[in-house]
Amino acid sequence: MNKHEDNAGELNPANYQRNMKVYQLGKAEITEGIKFKSAESIKVLKQYEFYGTFPTSISAIDLSYDQADTIEEFTVDLQVQWWDARDGDNNTILGSGESETF
Repeated sequence: MNKHEDNAGELNPANYQRNMKVYQLGKAEITEGIKFKSAESIKVLKQYEFYGTFPTSISAIDLSYDQADTIEEFTVDLQVQWWDARDGDNNTILGSGESETF
């Protein structure tokens, strides 16, 4: 990760790595029409925790008037140190089961 000002890079991983979580959700309970009963009614089926995530590539941002409903889109490739999968009750089902904060 280089700075624009002096092209100096970050040496401390804590400055550019972060932990991320992704949740796989079940169907929400619907009360009337398309309204959800509550956020609590959405069950977490699985969760994935990625440790030490950092970007390795960011695509160019194309600026054009081709799509009126999109401001900008770009792709980010991420790398991770390791990851764990957990069930809805937060029990480790795949991975180390260890947690570490970056």
